[in-house]
Amino acid sequence: MSFENYSEISKGYDRRRKPIGVDVILGAVTRVMGGFSKRATVLDIGCGTGNYAKELSPYIKEIIGIEVNSKMIEEANNKGIENFKTYEGNISDLHKIVPEKCCDVVICTLVLHHLKDSVPPDYSGPSKVINDVYSVLNDKGAFIINTMGHHQLAEASAFFMLAPKRVQEIFQSKFPPINTLCRRLEEVGFKVHSVLPHCHKTECVMKNELHSNIEGPLNKEWIDATSVWSLATDEEIKSIQDKWREMINDGKAQEFFCKTEEARQKIGETTTILAYKGF
Repeated sequence: MSFENYSEISKGYDRRRKPIGVDVILGAVTRVMGGFSKRATVLDIGCGTGNYAKELSPYIKEIIGIEVNSKMIEEANNKGIENFKTYEGNISDLHKIVPEKCCDVVICTLVLHHLKDSVPPDYSGPSKVINDVYSVLNDKGAFIINTMGHHQLAEASAFFMLAPKRVQEIFQSKFPPINTLCRRLEEVGFKVHSVLPHCHKTECVMKNELHSNIEGPLNKEWIDATSVWSLATDEEIKSIQDKWREMINDGKAQEFFCKTEEARQKIGETTTILAYKGF
């Protein structure tokens, strides 16, 4: 499913990444369950190392995680979350893994762009997942998608903006435009409740100490923190790093980081789409 080698980076994933929008998810759970969130079953499609499961598990009955990469599942299971059940599989085959009407809330965080068929103009892969999610939700439920808008990539993501232009074009094209996702949700039968950009200073995709490190682009840990760089060649990475060293010496690197951070706190680095079924 993914263009990134998650088997290789799985062990360091939790050092770099953090869950975003947990409050939005819990709010949706509470609404769907009429205030009784402890009765809820949440399905996390593309659950990775279970970082969302760890945050959500104390407040719900059960969380089910689906992940295509066995090493990521291994890391998730190592967290020892009692009410967390994992399945190895591709979310494109959702109906082969879980039955219809099996959950109250589905979350999908920075996953859809990894699908093989997440390509313009129709983005058939994400469209199929949206359709399948509608059927695995109970009669009243919520679907929460976290993604990155094209404007957020271009203005508020240092990881993306520093990548080679060739890589930027490929990577951006993998992300369905937010209005495309909203339209598809409505066509299937969901009611889009909110489209929320995450603008708070703590709501960056990477952990703060990595996100704001001026030396970051020179280090493998920074490069491995986001899938955009998996599309770059070693030669392209070296060229960008050489240029970054020059920018540090010229004082332009800090200026670049400040500019992207200012944009991030205005338009957000990611966006959460909250859609309801049966409301």
